[in-house]
Amino acid sequence: MLFRSDETGLGNVFDAMVQGPSVAELMADGHLVPVDVVGPTERVKRGRIAEDPCVAWARYAPGRPGLLFARSIEESRDYAARMSAQGMRAAHVDGSTPAGLRDDIIERFRGGDIDVLCSVGVYTEGVDLPRAEVCMLARRVQSVGLYLQMVGRVMRPHTAKTRAIVIDLFGGADRKSTRLNSSHANI
Repeated sequence: MLFRSDETGLGNVFDAMVQGPSVAELMADGHLVPVDVVGPTERVKRGRIAEDPCVAWARYAPGRPGLLFARSIEESRDYAARMSAQGMRAAHVDGSTPAGLRDDIIERFRGGDIDVLCSVGVYTEGVDLPRAEVCMLARRVQSVGLYLQMVGRVMRPHTAKTRAIVIDLFGGADRKSTRLNSSHANI
């Protein structure tokens, strides 16, 4: 199975593949929580989005903390501002956000003062945010590896969390989420 977006194999680099535990095994052992996926029945046409992210969050995940992955810095800032205006505690972060401010925002998320982290190219990997229950894909995700990294942010167990939710606004999750043993609903 290929996980690279360029579909290039790694046979010329590695002699053997070591298979780790499956997602199902990690869920059964309590290391990951199950995930529900909400998305359109078909892939959305290029340049379109199935539903406004602010409306979709309020509809499918009201009051639940999580991450919104946007297409651009402008969109991410706009979503954070609009969610805040609707009474959601949201913040925007991107690669140019100063490290001190980024650290402050993530600590405020961990502490419960922020519920929605809107971002572009940030928090897709290498960060542990077990409080996050919602992964909103307000952008296309072409790579299965990147998809699994993004969704993996919300599958970490946490005190009161029994399930996570992926809100896919472009319709690409249907093919990728079968690897997550997830349930599906349609926008």
